[in-house]
Amino acid sequence: MRGLLVKGPCTVKSEGKASVMGVEFEEITLPEGTYTICYEGNLSHNCEVIPSEPQCWDEIAREIASTSGKYLIVGPGDTGKSYFSRTLVNLKAAETLVDADVGQNSLFLPGFIASASIKKLRPFRFHQLAFDKLKFFGSITPSSNPKLHIEQVASLVVKNSIVDLDGWTHGFMAFRHKIELIELVDPDYIITTTREIARSLRALGKRVVELRQPEGITKRDRERRRAFRASAYRAYFMDSRQVAVSPEVIMGTRVAESLFEALGETVETSDECLANFSFVPDRVYVGLTLKGEVIGAGLLSLRGEELSVETPVEKFDGIILGSFRLNEFYEEQPVTLRRCKG
Repeated sequence: MRGLLVKGPCTVKSEGKASVMGVEFEEITLPEGTYTICYEGNLSHNCEVIPSEPQCWDEIAREIASTSGKYLIVGPGDTGKSYFSRTLVNLKAAETLVDADVGQNSLFLPGFIASASIKKLRPFRFHQLAFDKLKFFGSITPSSNPKLHIEQVASLVVKNSIVDLDGWTHGFMAFRHKIELIELVDPDYIITTTREIARSLRALGKRVVELRQPEGITKRDRERRRAFRASAYRAYFMDSRQVAVSPEVIMGTRVAESLFEALGETVETSDECLANFSFVPDRVYVGLTLKGEVIGAGLLSLRGEELSVETPVEKFDGIILGSFRLNEFYEEQPVTLRRCKG
């Protein structure tokens, strides 16, 4: 089959066999985005065509989907990992999709790892709140805690899973992270979007499928990625409410008005630095739990002497602190415990 790289929104009609992202069609309306149409015969469309000779990934995905097992998609950001994982989803290649990209998660928010039954996922919706299970990582890059990321991803992988990994691939630590994750998950197929990764994994005796990236696709720069994350946060917290929470739930045992004992250290919720550490919560990004399971996100703040969480979640009984806060524009800013000088 031939491939045609196009930008939506647009409508496509085919006089022969045709598919896009694993969905066969005679006529189809594509939403905004970039797509490879695989076809035989004649096409008519009103799409913007990107000059390229793309590989027909649908054929590769169908061959993989005819088997069963665990499929791991590895590669740098903006190389088509999510596109191919959704193609496998549309072909019902597995039961569960695990999105392990904490920077731009398609099933929930940045800072989380999520899994969902493929029955919940619509063909051309790359970003939707459709999770079954969540893990709160608390950062937008796995490099901040590679071991935790590996453990959380592996805990969501089931026998028949599609695992869409993050784009952290450059450098020794990134390679080590991917190798340890591969060893723990033990996938039946590893699909990668770069020749260098394919060569390295084949040298380790892994079953690897290499995809050829289409030319002409614009990669998102850092500012566009930041804007995408801010948009996701803003949409999620749009209908939030303020919920008062007990300081002891977050900080540990209270020993004075603004002093708490946590993990053997004295922490103060002010800038006076009378204790070992000071920490003033102000829209700190947190994971919310109910009966031990992560169920959503919140923003933790201290107003006067009262702690509150801004969240759309109706009921929760636990809070996990993240490593950043969101400012008024929903942009991430780092949060750390400040050691007091003494």
